[in-house]
Amino acid sequence: MICSKCESPLDSRRATLGFNKCVKCSDIKKYSSHTVYPHKTGGYIQPVSSEQSDHLKKLDRRRVGSGRVAKGIFADNSWDRWLESYYKNIYSKPRKIKLSKKFRKKFSHMKTKTLYQKVVKTFIEYGYHRAVDEVNELYSKDKISLPQKGKMVSNLADLQMMTSKEKFSTSCINLPIISDGIYYGWSSISPLIYYILLGVLAPIMLNLMHLIVGLYVVTQRGNVMSLGFTGISFLTKTVAMLFLTWLGIGFLGLVVAIFIPLLTFFWFFTHIVEAFVIQHYMKENVPKQLQRMQI
Repeated sequence: MICSKCESPLDSRRATLGFNKCVKCSDIKKYSSHTVYPHKTGGYIQPVSSEQSDHLKKLDRRRVGSGRVAKGIFADNSWDRWLESYYKNIYSKPRKIKLSKKFRKKFSHMKTKTLYQKVVKTFIEYGYHRAVDEVNELYSKDKISLPQKGKMVSNLADLQMMTSKEKFSTSCINLPIISDGIYYGWSSISPLIYYILLGVLAPIMLNLMHLIVGLYVVTQRGNVMSLGFTGISFLTKTVAMLFLTWLGIGFLGLVVAIFIPLLTFFWFFTHIVEAFVIQHYMKENVPKQLQRMQI
């Protein structure tokens, strides 16, 4: 059997493998190999074509026989260069770098109080998501710092999770201050003020108003009309006490064990004072002859 290209005798072994060209005329490249490492040691040879071998050498970090350039202190003498620069600078003072005022960046972040007022106003008018978007926008424009952003988002989340009742009963109650159409921010009101206003001042003012009206009735209309007003005042005081109880406990969420004793004590004390004062003026209206007849 002869070669199909040069017509020279063809080896019988190539003909058995299915080749019709001799070794010199054949365009098939010889097989290559690739070393495979399944772990640190114990590599084995995998027969592959030359093209596959070149491709695997590019992918394998442990390849051998490639044209890779060594890196590090041995290849580019980086250690020698570092040592040379070290001895060169060890005895010389480091040069101070002076920045020109033109290139100095001035950070003018918004004050936390101003930020809180602005964002909370947006929260009141447009809701939680709009307020968070405004905080993110201010941060992207470098008008606030990262800690300011985190605290503000946390405060907005706390406000969003609160109910209307909890907003009044927490240790720091925030109420919007708006005067003449100008928003001045939120003021922090302690619950102690509500205990004083509703538990102390409210019952005192209630009985004081009844006392003033009662004095007018007893001095101008007489004792009979005063007794009638006293009966009516029991109804008005009952309605007022029920309203104050609902306002303090049901709406503002004040502590029952603190608010109710304060409310009842000051109401009862001022009610007794009112009774003695009215009784004194009622005795003044009794004629002296009748007073002498009394035992």
